[in-house]
Amino acid sequence: MHDKAFAAMEQAAPDRLSVGLSGDVPVFPPFFALGVVCLALCVQLVVGRWRFLPWPFSAFFVRVAIFSAIVALFVTTKSRCEEEMLKGGTYLHFTAVKRLVTSGPFEVSRNPLYVAFSLLIPGLATLLDSFALLIATPLVPVYLDAFVVPKEEQLLARIFPAEYARYKATVPRWL
Repeated sequence: MHDKAFAAMEQAAPDRLSVGLSGDVPVFPPFFALGVVCLALCVQLVVGRWRFLPWPFSAFFVRVAIFSAIVALFVTTKSRCEEEMLKGGTYLHFTAVKRLVTSGPFEVSRNPLYVAFSLLIPGLATLLDSFALLIATPLVPVYLDAFVVPKEEQLLARIFPAEYARYKATVPRWL
């Protein structure tokens, strides 16, 4: 019984993507980012901590200020995206898509939440002054661009063919 329920959860519905090794998206993006951070910190433990920030950016209060600004940008963007999505009955985290959201932050980027989310690792790298995290920074946007966003775009093109084609022609994927 448990296996059948789990299999049903992993199967993609016509109005949403599934997450999992056999799903549309292999790894939930926040879990992928957490894995990248853990991997980078393990590398740092093995090879030692290499700093990359020059003075005066290496001062602790400057690093905290930069990280705080990035977290504030992420929280603000996430709140605005959720607000726009909830207006149409759609929510984040691979739930059913009820309408194409093109207002608010989605007027500037087709993936504003992923843009803001992609800044968290370099923000953490700055906070910790960790060269290993800085080097790991591109892994999250590359994963999103290669595995997540194309599947989301296919879904939206299937559900809203004409409307999504117009939106895609006028708003960039990232910035």
